[in-house]
Amino acid sequence: MHRIVLITGLAGAGRTTASDAMEDMGFYVMENLPSVMIKDVVNGICDSREDNINLAIAVDLRDKKSIDMLFETRSDFREQGYSVHVVFLDADEDAIVRRFDQTRRPHPYIASGALTKAIAIERELLSDVLADADVHIDTTSTNPTQLGQQLAHLFKEDNSGTTIVVNSFGFKYGAPRDADFIFDVRFLPNPYWDSKLKDMTGLESEIQGYVRGFTGYQEYLFSLKKVLEISIEEFSNLGKGFVTIAFGCTGGVHRSVTVAQDVSTWLIDSGRKVILINRELENGHH
Repeated sequence: MHRIVLITGLAGAGRTTASDAMEDMGFYVMENLPSVMIKDVVNGICDSREDNINLAIAVDLRDKKSIDMLFETRSDFREQGYSVHVVFLDADEDAIVRRFDQTRRPHPYIASGALTKAIAIERELLSDVLADADVHIDTTSTNPTQLGQQLAHLFKEDNSGTTIVVNSFGFKYGAPRDADFIFDVRFLPNPYWDSKLKDMTGLESEIQGYVRGFTGYQEYLFSLKKVLEISIEEFSNLGKGFVTIAFGCTGGVHRSVTVAQDVSTWLIDSGRKVILINRELENGHH
């Protein structure tokens, strides 16, 4: 089966970095291809090859017509039996401003005025793309290596069916913009206030035992599983390739990590494909 990954999103959110990462994974990469050209270019490549190919295309979207064409192309390719995913890269305003300041490159909408206004215009234009994308990745607090790792988790192997991304995070560092579900677990007892546990993480049995010792923990997990079971099943029936579930506590080191571990284990035992990301641990916030 031919695999096609269509990469788009906000300028400054990491399309070039993502393209480089896909190339490192063995994908044939094309950058800044207008959506109106995708169908002819891809069909020409696929028709000339007998073996299955992996294509990653960074798509330049500048108007409503190009957006409509992107999703029309996705539908057409899926009807041909190809595996196709639209990836939307996102970041908050401060991160994008900082990146443009560092690179000194002009924003594609800078003619409209200040950089912040240009970002707002593009975000509004691409809001429908974000709503209908298969994968939403927030790169606000992600470095190039981490973005590459995340894309590798998602696309290095053939991920047919629905993959569940489980993410733990700390609210003090900002909630992830790319989650389909966000659960606040700050109601659980916080090991941070125990001097013996403070420097441990939710990957260690002492922390897990402390958090699971909360009187209502098992009841909470039971209710959580019921909600997720129904939601994931329906998303799978709709053909959604990826579902992202995020658990947040204050620092993202103890409680959220423990819950993410338990939910991931349950999902794996249920036969689901799971990617576990402990954001703050990976970012060194502990």
